[in-house]
Amino acid sequence: MKNSLLSLLAISLITNHFALTTCNAQAPQGIPYQAIARNASGAAIASTVVRVRFSIRDSIATGAIRYQETHNPTTSALGLFSVNVGMGTVVSGSFSGINWGRNAKFLQVELDPAGGTTYTDLGTTQMMSVPYALQANGIKMRTSTTGDTLYTGGGNFVIIPGISAANPSTGNPNWNGTTLTDIDGNTYQTVVIGNQIWMKENLKVSKYRNGNSILTGLSDAAWTATTSGAYAIYNNDPANNITYGKLYNWYAVADQRGLCPVGWHVPTDHDWNLLAKFLDPVTDTACIECANTVGGKMKSTGTIEAGTGLWYSPNAVASNSSGFMGLPGGDRDYLGLYFVVGSIGYWYSSTEYSSTDAWYRRLSNFDGNFYRINGNKLSGISVRCLRD
Repeated sequence: MKNSLLSLLAISLITNHFALTTCNAQAPQGIPYQAIARNASGAAIASTVVRVRFSIRDSIATGAIRYQETHNPTTSALGLFSVNVGMGTVVSGSFSGINWGRNAKFLQVELDPAGGTTYTDLGTTQMMSVPYALQANGIKMRTSTTGDTLYTGGGNFVIIPGISAANPSTGNPNWNGTTLTDIDGNTYQTVVIGNQIWMKENLKVSKYRNGNSILTGLSDAAWTATTSGAYAIYNNDPANNITYGKLYNWYAVADQRGLCPVGWHVPTDHDWNLLAKFLDPVTDTACIECANTVGGKMKSTGTIEAGTGLWYSPNAVASNSSGFMGLPGGDRDYLGLYFVVGSIGYWYSSTEYSSTDAWYRRLSNFDGNFYRINGNKLSGISVRCLRD
């Protein structure tokens, strides 16, 4: 990207994994696009009406414009805005008329931070497999095992290849050690495990994806009574937030405003099972405990007593060979009481067990199991996010 008035950091275009289907899919005529607008000094262009122009070019980056549109989103306090390419004010062409299956397609992005028509060209990049999902409208059967996500980094658009479901171990190593940022500005390391991309740190966010604050600061009685999304910090100690992240009740997990950053989600019970099966293919499909090796591969190493880790001794069979970095964040139970930090790590799934309980996972310092348990939705436990 050239030196210019501003820069645009696209943090999530879309992720798509084609699935085998035997019916005509009704794909939405739009491609989600989210970005942070920054000025030349790197500061976010906050709470401002900007204008973005998208041009879809044919065959090459300077090819004929097949479709062009504009959007006038208002940025958030962090400079964040979201639009759908294909649903803006049409300048030329027809989005629904684009033949995605013929020739390569390139997306040019231009922006005027003042909301006018004095655009700065932010670059053009080839659109890979993602938008071809739009072709599903005319396809009865299609299979693929990869998806692509468009990102920018270091001033240049780059394609992060998808992960092969046919050969999960060939996940893109570039995800290992990269970061994502939540709406509060907290950053998290990521790791590829099988055909999944996980946060390797517990969630610390205090707001939903739309910027609304999550309820917190509840007394024991209020914690027990609420069925609204809420979080706590273990023993109300800020140091525990830094080390272990926040403890969320299940109602925060299930809130439609979204707990995880855009492009990520709280894993389902099935997602957790896929992780366990990858780490030990012979583990039982119900994964009630999973094989003794799974938990060891997920736990961070070292012990508190030896000054080498965050688990109490013995931290049995911990190797962290998966890179998951499981930490013993403990919980705030349904009565509002705090327990077992240093000994137990819990993580929610988004899957309900009953009207009062949900499925979650547990690691222990005493063994290497990866337990599948159902428990009260009022309990506050850790959350890890999984890439969509």
